[in-house]
This record gives sequence, structure tokens and C-alpha cells, in this order.
Amino acid sequence: MEEKIIIQGTCNRIKGAFVENGHAMLTNQRFIYSKHSLAKIAAMGVLVNLTQGSYEFDIPVSEIKEVQEKKRLFSKILSVTTVSGEEYQFAFTKLVEWQIAFSNAISAKN
Repeated sequence: MEEKIIIQGTCNRIKGAFVENGHAMLTNQRFIYSKHSLAKIAAMGVLVNLTQGSYEFDIPVSEIKEVQEKKRLFSKILSVTTVSGEEYQFAFTKLVEWQIAFSNAISAKN
């Protein structure tokens, strides 16, 4: 199946007390997080760049167990939990759109 982008945008990865600025992308096959700016990714061609490994990490959609909204200080974040129990936390600019996209991608894989 061809990889297609469902949603993408800026987001911050939250690691304990640290916040890392980055860019995220959800495709029909995986969730991809990059510390690089969107301009850097776009300049090289999104999927070409990401397929060559120029990103922080990716999580196959089939490995995502659940995505939950949580509170952090004064804002809401999404917590992505994998089948193996790893948890990643992100603050998205369009949180609701990301929740819907994750929900649709996960249900499409099941």
C-alpha cells in the first residue's frame, strides 16, 4: 500500500520537564516525529526525506495501542502509547484534528 499523509504540523515533544520543538506527520502507515523544521523537510520532499531516515523516530500505526488526551500544566497534550508499553507525549497546535486522525488511522488498521 502506498504511504499517504493524513495530517502534519508543528508539535512539541514533551520529555519530563523538557520540551522539544519539532514537526510531526501521521501517514496511513506510521507516525513520524522530527526535530527538524518543516521548511527543512519540505525543501527535500517530505516522504523522500522521511524514508531516508531524516527524522527522530517513527511508530508504525499497527504498533500504536492508544492515544489519550492528558493535561499538562495549563494545556492539553496527546499521549501515544505503543503495544510494547512505551509512552510518548506531544503538544499539537491542532489537538482535536490530531486526535481524530489518530483514531481514524488506528481503526483503519484494526
